[in-house]
Amino acid sequence: MRLTRLIATVSALPLLVLALAGACGGDDALSLEDYMARMDAIDKDVDTRIDNVFEEELESARAFAISFIEATTYARDQYDAVSPPDEAKDAHEEIVSGIEQFRTALAAVAEDPEADVPAEDYESPFDDDLSAAEDRFNTAFCDIQKIADDNGIEADVGCDEE
Repeated sequence: MRLTRLIATVSALPLLVLALAGACGGDDALSLEDYMARMDAIDKDVDTRIDNVFEEELESARAFAISFIEATTYARDQYDAVSPPDEAKDAHEEIVSGIEQFRTALAAVAEDPEADVPAEDYESPFDDDLSAAEDRFNTAFCDIQKIADDNGIEADVGCDEE
């Protein structure tokens, strides 16, 4: 009899743990307000880093790509470290994936033997890849911005509506 009760108790533990986790929030997701504040802060920080890349006097398209890879790696890591609330999770994952796609295209530029020319003279065979990645993460940023706007949260998360 005791073994049966023990088995029943042990088999019920996962359900109890799941129920408690759900009641307590279960994960480290930020509230929507905290998430938007964090995204706003990251956007400002990343914008500064990217502006710094453009201010550098780089000798070649390769050097520019390498410097830009460093900035986008930082951006990807910052965004990837954020735990979005459920309503922003899909768009947030698109941001991280889009930035990684952009980094991959930049890496192709950095490895291109033709990239040892000044950036303004470089005709990149990777422009379509870079544009597709930029469109991907910008669309996701705009989706996040819409969530903020729809919820009356003042934030500038990086949506570029050009």
